[in-house]
Amino acid sequence: MKTERFPHLMNLCFLCGVIAATSAVIDTTLAVGARAESASAFELSYLYQATEGQQAEVALGRMAVQKASRDEIKQFGALILHDHLRASGELGKLTSQEGIREIGELSMPHQRIQRMLSQLSGKEFDKAYMAFMVQDHIKLIGDWEQRAPTLADHRIKHWVAGLLPVLKDHLAHARAIATAIGVNASDLAKVDEAASPSNLLEAASPSNPLMAR
Repeated sequence: MKTERFPHLMNLCFLCGVIAATSAVIDTTLAVGARAESASAFELSYLYQATEGQQAEVALGRMAVQKASRDEIKQFGALILHDHLRASGELGKLTSQEGIREIGELSMPHQRIQRMLSQLSGKEFDKAYMAFMVQDHIKLIGDWEQRAPTLADHRIKHWVAGLLPVLKDHLAHARAIATAIGVNASDLAKVDEAASPSNLLEAASPSNPLMAR
């Protein structure tokens, strides 16, 4: 019989079948593993927003270094620039893994703030910049504290855990400087209006966002 004349052919066919089945199992396992390491859709949206946010902080920090009239605000801008460049670099490793490219331009609220600050100088710039730093960091901290429990990707959780203490330190510094230079409710309102329609005060204390929660 043919099967008796070519036993090696049967063995070869059997081995090919085993190899094909094994390859399919390996491919499936790798695919599942890749998905397990990938961020969910809402986590990707967080990464996208965080990327834009870091770029905005860097851009405004650089502006403060160049335009602020007071040394403590220049130093604060340099701190913002340094810390958010570092955070942006760490975030870039995550976004590159997820295929998120660098944001081409800032969001409209951040563009409005940037445009407003570019038109100011001296004490007016100082007050507007510090008012925005207080408001923006209150909002950032509130957003990330709310999002943190929903995160499943350990890489993003680790990044947020490292970011929150930095943001809180920035907020403490910003509040102290803002109080020292006389930032008031009117200054806060002007910044909020400039960033309209986004309400940057939503995460702030109803009474006075310069006061710690």
